[in-house]
Amino acid sequence: MTKILLEYIFGVSWSIYFGGALIMFIVWKPLQRYLPPGQTAIICQKMGEKYKWIGLSSLSVFGLSWIFLGLESFNHGSLGSLHFSFNLGEIIVSVVAVSLWGLLVSLVLFMGLKLHPSSHMKIPTKSFNSASFKSTSFDLDSFYISETKTKEIKKAAIKKMDLMLKLELLTSFSLSVILAVTNVVKV
Repeated sequence: MTKILLEYIFGVSWSIYFGGALIMFIVWKPLQRYLPPGQTAIICQKMGEKYKWIGLSSLSVFGLSWIFLGLESFNHGSLGSLHFSFNLGEIIVSVVAVSLWGLLVSLVLFMGLKLHPSSHMKIPTKSFNSASFKSTSFDLDSFYISETKTKEIKKAAIKKMDLMLKLELLTSFSLSVILAVTNVVKV
């Protein structure tokens, strides 16, 4: 009964993560072309924040259930006493699969904590309201960034995010293939 529950949690958590990655790439990315930039920025910001937590949560649950399934299969259905026997192929497949999982966690963290916020940051420009800075003693002209430079910074962040989304999708697809072909639950 424990194994069935673990397999269910394993499958559902992976489905949530992989489905989210597919939706972000196949549905949301093409849809952005048809929305006004202001709407795209707001929706992207809200979706990115939710996706970060849903992605990290589902990858964490996936990883934990994977560990418990692995422990159970090594002990022939019992989590009691541990005894391991591997062959080289199982070790290589396991290392590759765990590395891909680690890469996915790293990508979601990097996109959620670094790239996503940088594509939505507010950069002071000449059109920025400087009334609140009037009493300061530093030179405001050196503080401002031109609007062209601001657009370039945001465009570069969006381009990096696009590249990371492609890498995330490729990595998650690769892990899906490994899971399907090797039935890694038994590894």
